[in-house]
Amino acid sequence: MEAATAGNVSVVEKLLAHGASATIKDKDQVTALMSAASQGHLDVSTLLIEQNVEVDAVAASGGSALMFAAGAGHLSVCELLIRHDADVNKLVVATPEYIEHVTEAIAKGSEDVEPHKDGVTSLHVAALGGHLDVVKLLLENNADPRAKDDEDQTPLLNAVSGNFGEVAYSLVENGADPNDAYIDEDQRAHNLLWDSVVVENAKFSVLLVNKGADLGHRDEHNVTVLIQAAHKGQKDVVEAMIERQAEIEVGAANDEGTTALIAAASEGHHEIVVMLTQKTDTDINAQDKDGTNALMAAAVRGHDKVVVELLEQNAGVNAQNVDGHTALMFAYNGRNQVASLLDKYSEFMKDSENDNSTQIIRNALETHSSIVEILLSKGADPNIKDKKGNVAIDFDFKDKEKTADGSADGAAIADGTADGAAEATTEEAGKGEL
Repeated sequence: MEAATAGNVSVVEKLLAHGASATIKDKDQVTALMSAASQGHLDVSTLLIEQNVEVDAVAASGGSALMFAAGAGHLSVCELLIRHDADVNKLVVATPEYIEHVTEAIAKGSEDVEPHKDGVTSLHVAALGGHLDVVKLLLENNADPRAKDDEDQTPLLNAVSGNFGEVAYSLVENGADPNDAYIDEDQRAHNLLWDSVVVENAKFSVLLVNKGADLGHRDEHNVTVLIQAAHKGQKDVVEAMIERQAEIEVGAANDEGTTALIAAASEGHHEIVVMLTQKTDTDINAQDKDGTNALMAAAVRGHDKVVVELLEQNAGVNAQNVDGHTALMFAYNGRNQVASLLDKYSEFMKDSENDNSTQIIRNALETHSSIVEILLSKGADPNIKDKKGNVAIDFDFKDKEKTADGSADGAAIADGTADGAAEATTEEAGKGEL
């Protein structure tokens, strides 16, 4: 047994030749094969199997040679054991004496002993260790990806707990439950699809959707998975979800009234806006709790392609929010913010015309200006007044050299009219609660 653990083939051969028993076990019922397998000693394991030892013998802990090899990630030994008919779905069932021993050791404060769980399989321990090649091998040989131990832990949840993304992907791809709920150290349940969207793992998110993950999850602020994916610009995820749109409420809103369309428009995710407006029945004119709609959110942030798409889909160009602001007012305010930045920034540049940063701002200013022109060409009414009597042009930039009082800000901006409407509401649409 000592020689097997050390992987010393010549010593094992010599001892066997002189009558050493290949099936001998220690006090915990651990065999020489288990010892060799746990250390990845392929040659010794092969030699012991040739002695017709029981490949699926179990220790007092309930572990088998395959479990020991899989848990340590020894692929070649796992392949050997499976070729010799090791049971890939064998469950850990410890002896009462072993469980009592573990319980007593823990009670005495031993740091070398971990709590015992029955029902564990080789796939469980391979996933827990993040051993992708071993996991794939076991799955190829019909290991059950949905097996649960006595604490309802699955191989997938073991992989998630260790943040082994590729292992988790392989498990779901091969039949693991996409709706497994991971419980963290604070006893909080996590939705795998939601978490994968949040960390922007689009590949895994798409797989979960395609494998039947529940699309109805909402967080504590009623943000849906679709809203979150749209906000983050995860086009492939949104597309996969739209394929199953009969199972979701496309126009659902969070506590702030933000819909997937408003979130996507606010962040300038043109392709997602196209999908939502052309492939679903979402309300293009839906408003958040402040009355801000997708067109307003896109207009103030300078997303010209989104503005064009929304207008082509008959978005209400003269709709007003709770303060009476229209998309055109938002557009002027967006231009005002960029023009003000350029005006202030240029003062510190000796050669602002050739400065790259200045050029970036100038390009942005051109985009915002084009949005104003687009809206006007599509029927935006420049004479509509907000609740304070301001019209759209009042939100535009005022050159301080051309104003009587020397102020560079428009009257509506100076008295705070646009501060809460054109800027803060779109910020709410794009982040914060998301």
